[in-house]
Amino acid sequence: MDGRPIPEEVDGKFFDGDMILTTKQRRPLEERGFKQYPENPLLDFWPPAPQSNEPYPVVPYVFDSSIEPVCINVIKDCIAHWEANTCITFQETTNFNQPRIIFIMAEFSGGYFGRVNSNNGQEIKIGPSCNKTGKTYTSILDSYCSYVSRHYGPSVIIVFDGYTNQPSTKDGTHTRRNKTVGRNVSFTSAMPLKMKKQEFLSNNDNKQRFINMLSECLERTGFQVHNADGDADVLIAQTAVMAAKKHRTVLVGDDTDLLILLLHLYQCGELYFMSEPRKSSSSSSHKYLNIGRACGILA
Repeated sequence: MDGRPIPEEVDGKFFDGDMILTTKQRRPLEERGFKQYPENPLLDFWPPAPQSNEPYPVVPYVFDSSIEPVCINVIKDCIAHWEANTCITFQETTNFNQPRIIFIMAEFSGGYFGRVNSNNGQEIKIGPSCNKTGKTYTSILDSYCSYVSRHYGPSVIIVFDGYTNQPSTKDGTHTRRNKTVGRNVSFTSAMPLKMKKQEFLSNNDNKQRFINMLSECLERTGFQVHNADGDADVLIAQTAVMAAKKHRTVLVGDDTDLLILLLHLYQCGELYFMSEPRKSSSSSSHKYLNIGRACGILA
């Protein structure tokens, strides 16, 4: 229905609806309608469900030129859900000489879900929040690249863990963090992300494909990227130690193992360790540990 009061509350009159009822659903309502409102029976407003040899209703629809691509994907997902859970079929059309639904961008979401009975088209308004649903992988990758550039500059070196089916020293940690494993998703950069971030990244295959895609994006932007076959702690520390021989280097991380490895592998140069800033911290200052000085104290 369209959100108006139920029939009994509309001055004893029934109004047009968009329901198609089975015989079992229709009978008690029809009997009630004939008894209470004989001058306006339900028969005139709710047609019976098609018989087994009759086609189910098809609702033609079109997308207005104002609809953004990401919204089209979201709308089609909703249509697929309706088709899977109701007897109604939707069909995109190019025939404008017929009743049809028109999806159009607007300042708010809304529309009258009654019968489609006008050749002018029945508008379904899609609000601006729709384009914030299901961001494409490309937009997510661009956000990561922008974050790295904004916070760490062009000379940063990024090192990624590798996620394979081989045993890892951190399997226990990953298991504790991810109590459930999300489904395996086949995706391209142009597709929208249709699941929660935590669920998506709980699957190692998804995570590795995303890292591969992100690595390519970062390299195109001009960053230096290294990818480990498994746990990256050793590669991260080695990369930092080698970089410190050429210029002052700061390793940013949140793993105590990294600090221990730096103290063990350090050779020369200006090398610092900085804990990754936490979102919950109200302090904007960063604390650095001078690895060379720490090694001198521990020697």
